[in-house]
Amino acid sequence: MKIKLVKYITILSLGLFFASCVQTVENPYSGGGSAPTNKPVINVLSPVNGDSIYMGYTPISYQATDFEGGPGLDSYNLFIDGILIQNFKQNKDGTNPILYFHTDTLEKKLEINPANWPSEISYAISVINKNGNFGTDPEKDSVFTVFVNRKPEAPSDLIITRISDKSKLFNLFWEDLASNESKYELWRQDGINNAFVRIKELAANTISTNDVVNSDYINYGYKVRAVNGFGNSDFSNIVYSSGVPGGDAPTNLKGEVLGASTVQLTWDDNSDTEDGFILERTNPATEKFERLVVLPRNTKEYFDTDLSPLTTYRYKVASFKSSSVSPYSNIVTVSTYGDDVPAPSNLIATYQPLNKAVVIKWNDNTFLETGTIVERKETINGEFIAIGNTSADVNTYSDSLIVKNQLYYYRARFTTTEGFKTKYSNVDTAFVYDAPPIVPTNLKITKFSDTTYSLWWNDNSTDEEGFELWRKAGINGTYVLHKELHPNTTAFNDVVVAGVVYYYKVRAFRSPTFSNFSNEVTTEDGSGGKFSAPTKLNYQIVNGSDVKLNWTNKATDELQIIVERKLQSETEFTQVKILPPGTTTWIDDSGLSKNLTLYYRLKAKYSQGESDYSNELMVYIP
Repeated sequence: MKIKLVKYITILSLGLFFASCVQTVENPYSGGGSAPTNKPVINVLSPVNGDSIYMGYTPISYQATDFEGGPGLDSYNLFIDGILIQNFKQNKDGTNPILYFHTDTLEKKLEINPANWPSEISYAISVINKNGNFGTDPEKDSVFTVFVNRKPEAPSDLIITRISDKSKLFNLFWEDLASNESKYELWRQDGINNAFVRIKELAANTISTNDVVNSDYINYGYKVRAVNGFGNSDFSNIVYSSGVPGGDAPTNLKGEVLGASTVQLTWDDNSDTEDGFILERTNPATEKFERLVVLPRNTKEYFDTDLSPLTTYRYKVASFKSSSVSPYSNIVTVSTYGDDVPAPSNLIATYQPLNKAVVIKWNDNTFLETGTIVERKETINGEFIAIGNTSADVNTYSDSLIVKNQLYYYRARFTTTEGFKTKYSNVDTAFVYDAPPIVPTNLKITKFSDTTYSLWWNDNSTDEEGFELWRKAGINGTYVLHKELHPNTTAFNDVVVAGVVYYYKVRAFRSPTFSNFSNEVTTEDGSGGKFSAPTKLNYQIVNGSDVKLNWTNKATDELQIIVERKLQSETEFTQVKILPPGTTTWIDDSGLSKNLTLYYRLKAKYSQGESDYSNELMVYIP
């Protein structure tokens, strides 16, 4: 449909036309000997007859000037079919403004139904100077007939957002600039090397839609366009899922400078299925990212060492699978210090069951520390957490917030007078085993009558659930559990059969563990056994992991000294050595390992029997 033109007489009545003299923009007053008209002139370059305007914005290319000596240009009028549509003011700096068509404006001014745009329109431009003088294009018919390309205007400003951090659901949002679309089309590209495919048709005036994808390791591209019966608009800008935070991509990348040569990097691992991580760092010379290292799956921490002092570095990290890479994390920027401070060294963690604590010790190699931060984790793939700190020059820490049957990992680093933290020490482990209660000692017996005896002992434990009193009748009898007693019990009166010799020993228990037995006593004389036993058993660690035993031997007629040993994990002692009479020292060099707890006891063998056992000795090999 074509809007009828208002004839030139209408435009003349508005003062838009000149007499048909020929002038040029460069010199409107020269040529042909004509007298100057003292009016501004405009030369329209496009669109002119036979050109097209488009839905939305179409610029008008032109040149305009005032007559020589004139007051200067003031404004421009755009007429469509003789109707004033828009006035454009001259720029304040005196330059010419941008003139344009916008179909939204034309729809309002001309009351055009967006669904029924005409196929062509006519327009004219006049220029006005500051004296109010009008001018048009002196070289062309001042009214131009142009076609209207009725394809819808393209949508713009397409953006992509992840709906939630762990989701593979994306939202697409765009600006709907078209007024005459009948629908929208959403197109997607599954990987940068694949073609775009239309995946959705959406109703007219739609500005948003959601899309669920299969993997965060594929870079999905999106674009959208408007469609009507005259064709398709251009596509919007393209957006990609790569770089959108969340999903399987690592997040929350942090960097901490540990002096002049090391940076500690940590991040959140949001994937359960990655094969590993790619960590990239900028080259200080080019400022371009380069691959620094490929790390195994479940990695959450990396120490970048051998850096240059007083240098700025940037880092980013991504997870990967066999054929794809996730979006990269945030970028973190750090700058190294001028000097390093030595870290703690030779850190050793030891579980001390008597103290119910893990004791951590380390070497202090600097005068620049202001304190020590001790960190712990509970699994090999867990995260270290600070559990405490010490002041300067304190090189030990006791961790009592522990549970049984748990392996703990420890490390430490210094805070420094230079304002940064040092590198970490080595990592050491300590296993908190379920140690039994401490053995009761100094069991004694007193005779009240031929049928009543009193027994008492020292309770050395604080966490026993009770005591077991064991008894046997006669030297060749078999020990059986005679009585179970309450915790903290230290005495018991026993009724016996007159004329029978009874033997006793006692131990503490806390389910499922038992202490070792105390010394043995007998009713025979209301005291201990009649054979002298080794006493004051003690030890030293020699040669790294060998155990040297020392004891006192008061006997003069024993035949041999028997050494028995058991590991922490064992319930019964085993004979490990028979020594000559009179021996008071022995080294166990049987290849014991470090970080091991074990127990020793001795007894003397005589021609007519054996002595009681010595004190039971617990030994820890650090």
